[in-house]
Amino acid sequence: MRIGLGRALHGVVLGEMFSSNAGLGYRITFYAAHLRTADVFVPLVILVVIGLLINQLGNAVEARLQACSSSSSPSRNKVLKSTVVGGAASGGSPANRSASSLTSATCC
Repeated sequence: MRIGLGRALHGVVLGEMFSSNAGLGYRITFYAAHLRTADVFVPLVILVVIGLLINQLGNAVEARLQACSSSSSPSRNKVLKSTVVGGAASGGSPANRSASSLTSATCC
C-alpha cells in the first residue's frame, strides 16, 4: 500500500510537469526552464515533506491493519478459548473469573 501511495504521488507530479499550468510539478519545470535553481528546491522540499507524511500515514495504517488481522487469527482465538475453558476446568466458577480473562480479540 505504501508503495502505491508513493507511486501515486510520482504520477501526480509527472502529470503536472507535462500537462498542467499549476501545481508543484509545474513549478519545478517552470523554474528549471528559467534557470532559477534556488526556486526549484522549494517545491522539491515540499514534495519530500508530503512524501514523508504519506509514508508515515501508510506505516500507521499498515500497522493497524496487521494488528487487526493478527488478533483475529484462528490460533489466537484457540488460545483464548483454551484459557477460558481451562479456567472453568480448574474449579473456578464463571462468576469468579476476572473480566480481563474473558476479553475477546477484537480490534478497530
